[in-house]
Amino acid sequence: MKDPVTTFWKITIALACLLLLPVIIARVWSGNRVLTLDNGKIRVGASLKYGGAITYLSLSREDRNLINDHDRGRQVQQSYYAGQDIDRKAEGQRKNWSPWPWNPIGAGDAYGNKPRIVSASNDGKTVYVKIVPLLWDMKNEFAECYFESWINLQDNAVHVRNKLTCFRRDDKWKAVPKQQELPAMYTIADLSQLYTYEGPAPFTHAPLTSALKIGPPWTDYGRNMPHEKWAALADAHQWGVGIYNPIAEIFAGGIVGKPGGDTKSDSTGYLSPMRTETFDKNSVYQYDYYIIVGTVNEIRDFVYKAEGKT
Repeated sequence: MKDPVTTFWKITIALACLLLLPVIIARVWSGNRVLTLDNGKIRVGASLKYGGAITYLSLSREDRNLINDHDRGRQVQQSYYAGQDIDRKAEGQRKNWSPWPWNPIGAGDAYGNKPRIVSASNDGKTVYVKIVPLLWDMKNEFAECYFESWINLQDNAVHVRNKLTCFRRDDKWKAVPKQQELPAMYTIADLSQLYTYEGPAPFTHAPLTSALKIGPPWTDYGRNMPHEKWAALADAHQWGVGIYNPIAEIFAGGIVGKPGGDTKSDSTGYLSPMRTETFDKNSVYQYDYYIIVGTVNEIRDFVYKAEGKT
């Protein structure tokens, strides 16, 4: 026969552990603010303070962050657009972002508020984060959707899978086509030269387009001619960061401010592979992209290999 006292304490302890589990998990999330991966070539960090957005990228042997982290509209993060632009200033919409469409972003809102972390993990090979994001233009207004990200390393590249799951109940916005940032990437302005290819002979090692463009508005590449689905921001030695998305229709990019600056500078580089999509109240959407660190030729070689063009 079981000892009733022993059984009572076992049940009590088990219930206490279950009750404490969310607290323990919350402490792990709040204590481990940046989930980091390092494969001996590059190091990447996704900050839970910024909703799992990528806030850190460097070579493994160096501590020079290549990502701009000036405010919650920078980093490398998910950002989606749906519906027409609406004036919501009476509801707290920030004046310099009015009128604006439905626009959840991963790192927070224009007022500096944080998104809600639903789940996060790092097994040493893959970082996973699920959040409820905020609408960028509004003050602490949670979007009715989830963002999920899976991050891992492949040689000198960061591979990311992003997923949007909408469960909206609003009647404010209609379903209209919008150009989507897949994703938005902000780099340090020390990488001030933009390289890409747009021309009649993609994937033939034809000469690259090279330019220094000050924005916004950002310059579009590949709108009127073929391209190779990647672009890079690099320094005077043609070394820097590239981004590749196999479903990109065009690229936007350049720098804002002036060339030069580190991770906290107001000046920043910007690159975004873009595609026009229409999101409604129940849309589910996912895509993959790669951030590649190296020389412009190394970045291009990675893309050619991924596209089977070597």
